[in-house]
Amino acid sequence: MIAYNKNWLDNLRIQNTADKWYRKGLIGQLQAESIKNQFTSGYKETNPFLRIGLALFTFIASVAAIGMILLVWGFGDSLWGTVFLGVAVISWILLELSVKDNKYFRHGIDDMLLYCSIFYFVVGLCVLNLMKYDLTTNDVLFISLGTFPIIIIASIRFADSITSVLAYICMLLIIFLLVEKAGEIGKTIMPFVMLLVSFFVYRLVTGSKKNQRMHYWHHCLAAVEAVSLITLYASCNYFIVREASAEFFSLVLKPGDDIPLALIFYVLTLAIPAAYIVLGVRNKDRIRLRTGVILAALAVLTYRYYYHIISTEIALMVSGTMLVIFSWSVIQKLKTPWRGITFEDTEKDMAVAEAEGLLIAQTFGQQVVKSNEVGGGGQFGGGGASGKF
Repeated sequence: MIAYNKNWLDNLRIQNTADKWYRKGLIGQLQAESIKNQFTSGYKETNPFLRIGLALFTFIASVAAIGMILLVWGFGDSLWGTVFLGVAVISWILLELSVKDNKYFRHGIDDMLLYCSIFYFVVGLCVLNLMKYDLTTNDVLFISLGTFPIIIIASIRFADSITSVLAYICMLLIIFLLVEKAGEIGKTIMPFVMLLVSFFVYRLVTGSKKNQRMHYWHHCLAAVEAVSLITLYASCNYFIVREASAEFFSLVLKPGDDIPLALIFYVLTLAIPAAYIVLGVRNKDRIRLRTGVILAALAVLTYRYYYHIISTEIALMVSGTMLVIFSWSVIQKLKTPWRGITFEDTEKDMAVAEAEGLLIAQTFGQQVVKSNEVGGGGQFGGGGASGKF
């Protein structure tokens, strides 16, 4: 399972929550320091600049190591692939040791070692298959099938958002290649297969987020949730379906011709973003709401690409003006709470009760009861116990 010490991750989460409440004025400095002293962690997070610097240094060191090996052993095609696979294995071993012995957590070095191990593994497989100077569909499928379990294990073990998204994309690629082998039937049903897969993954991750035992991977699930909403829409967006059919399936359209089932894709191009927005507002789901707003703009651009009613300059001016007016109207409307939705910042009010419980437990020397708030702000590697939730 997860490579990090769960107790330390929980304590980091409590410390970061105490810091947030201290900045908001919910607790005093003495209480914040007392909480940090009571809930200690062996992991020490680096600042973002140092983390980026250490990650770059690690990547440069790995490239230099590969260069030194190739200079010593030669530059044969088969050797290239073997060297990359070997460096991938070494990177993974160093990653495990850095977490276990050096207590690295979101440190930069452990992040880059994780990405290098996956990257060099994929490159090694590609190089070995390129020895015949042509990557066929079967080769790509083989590489994807070989990489997918590695990325899944990395996502679970190191609770990393980027690898979680990569695992989801790799799964979609595998399904795409398998459906494509069905011939004309596969080409016809491809958009709907990708839509159903995206919807299934979305339902799976949203259900998993409700499980408190999954809070170490909450930010990973949130990332996959957002990407699954995007791929669900992309699978039935008219522009993407039309262009993908021409690019991957050699569909030739003469002037005046249209893709099969064009009306369905025209409707879904507008209906899905609208459904995201409506469900996001109704269920107070920020991910669905924000994704729906962004995809609504893409839907308008899709129609704009094929139907030119007014000039681009006038369209931009009109749409910009309408967005400003709409945004201002919504802000004014939501200053008074409407169906549980408000423009005002309610985070402070929501945290008061939790802060009181934390202070009471700390004052009487009892174990703090963990709040229902889960770490959703983790970026890159680690368990999501950053300062953002």
